[in-house]
Amino acid sequence: MTINSKCLITLALFKLLLLTNLCFGFDQNDMTRLLETSNCVECDLSDANLEGLDLRGANLSGSELHGSNLSGVNLNGADMSSSHLHAVDFRGAKLTGANFKYSNLEYANFTGTKLNKVNFSLAFLLRARFAQAELFDVDLTGADLGRANFFQASLYNVNLRWARLDNSNFVQALVSGDTNLNEADLSKANLSEANFNQTNLGRANISEAKLCNTKTPWGIDNTGC
Repeated sequence: MTINSKCLITLALFKLLLLTNLCFGFDQNDMTRLLETSNCVECDLSDANLEGLDLRGANLSGSELHGSNLSGVNLNGADMSSSHLHAVDFRGAKLTGANFKYSNLEYANFTGTKLNKVNFSLAFLLRARFAQAELFDVDLTGADLGRANFFQASLYNVNLRWARLDNSNFVQALVSGDTNLNEADLSKANLSEANFNQTNLGRANISEAKLCNTKTPWGIDNTGC
């Protein structure tokens, strides 16, 4: 083989490696470790397509998954705490018992997803989408949910104490089953046509919130119509 041929082959392999790194933002070794062991602490899986995988009980704490597709993934009992999950698509994912404590979930999409016993305490969920989602026994204590979308969502026995929910959208949401909004910040939130009748709103901040045909513990409130 001539020197020129060797150079051309080397150049081609270099281009292939470069193209692979450009196409996949994640670390290939981390992806292999996840698929083989379901244990990938502090891994780089950014922009990875994990759609439909079975990752029950996986440990992904402290991992980088921003921009990843996790729609339809089975993450029941998974540890996703302290992870970066910016703009991740969770639609249709199974998340029963999953732990997202301290995680960054800004712009995450949970639209239409069933969330049962999920731990989002102290998580960053700015502009997260929960439209038409079903939340049961979910812990959102102290979470940052500014501008989050809960349009037509159902919340049952959800702990939102000390949560930041300013400018959030709760239009036509059903909030029931002793859901706790005590000391939550709902300032400037849109609560139109929502049902908070069975909710603990003690000391919640609803200043400048829009209440129009809103069912509250003190009756139907139309002060914002």
